[in-house]
Amino acid sequence: MLREAMIERLAAMPDVARHKWNNKTAVEDPPREKLVVDAAITEGRELGLSPDSVRAAVEAQIEAAKIIQSALIEEWAAARATPFAEVPDLATVVRPLIQRATTRIVRGLAVALDDLRRCDIIRELRPVPATLQPFDKAWEVAVEGVIAAADGAGCDP
Repeated sequence: MLREAMIERLAAMPDVARHKWNNKTAVEDPPREKLVVDAAITEGRELGLSPDSVRAAVEAQIEAAKIIQSALIEEWAAARATPFAEVPDLATVVRPLIQRATTRIVRGLAVALDDLRRCDIIRELRPVPATLQPFDKAWEVAVEGVIAAADGAGCDP
C-alpha cells in the first residue's frame, strides 16, 4: 500500500509540471507545501504517528516531486517546448489525486512503521519502479524519507 501510494503520487508530477510550464509558475510553492504537510500531520496524529515522522515522510515526497517537475521543466526549456494543449486541471483533478495519494502514504506509514525498520522490507521498497526509471533520484529521496520517518537505517542499498 505504501509503495503504491508513493508511486501514484510521483506519477502525477508530469501533469503538475505541465501545468506549471504552461502557466510559467515556479516549481517551489512553500505555502502549498506547508498546507500539504500540516494536513498530513493532522491525519497522522489521528493514526498515532508522531508529527516528526509524518513531516519526514511527506516532506521527502514533496522534494521528490520537485525533482521530477524541475527535471521536466529543464528538459522542456532546453527544447524550447511550446505550451501543452491538454493538461488536467490542477485544482480539480491533479491536486485531489495527489491528496488522496498523500493520505494513503500516511496511512501506509502507520501500518508499516515497524516493518520499515527491517532490512528485508527496506530492500523491497528501494528499487525504482519501472514507471519512474527516468527519475531514480526522486524515488531515492521519496524512499529514504519514508525510511527516516520510521527511524529505519543501516541497510545496504
